[in-house]
Amino acid sequence: KLEIQNIIEQFVGKFQQPYPPYSSARVQGKLMFQWAREGRLDEIEIPSKEVEVMSMEILSLEYIPISELYENISYRIGNITSGDFRQTEILERWKELRDTCGSLKFPLVEIKANVSHGTYIRSLSHELGNKLGLGGVVLDLLRTRVQDFYLK
Repeated sequence: KLEIQNIIEQFVGKFQQPYPPYSSARVQGKLMFQWAREGRLDEIEIPSKEVEVMSMEILSLEYIPISELYENISYRIGNITSGDFRQTEILERWKELRDTCGSLKFPLVEIKANVSHGTYIRSLSHELGNKLGLGGVVLDLLRTRVQDFYLK
């Protein structure tokens, strides 16, 4: 938990955050997700914007087997009923990971974050996972505040 907390603290403050490859930001007149789907992200400079993380704290931490994580993700992706969000590709990559890392356990971390408008939480998760050497994915995202509106 201490290692994860130390890495989380590195994200507090202002910094440039690259737009996610599957975002609707425009580059050279084309949406980023179109570049990504065509496999041409290496042909463009991915834009970034300044964001601020005012605080991040760990609320809970547990370790789950890759098989359980795979089942959770499979269930969630299976419930997507419309649109093409690369479901097949994503499931294949997770299945491959499950099959090659059978006994590996992944940290499942619940984090509370206070961030500026426009911060990509999924990108923060990905960056946090990379710093841990694992990669990162968001299983649940709950916005409790947007400007002056609060979730009760």
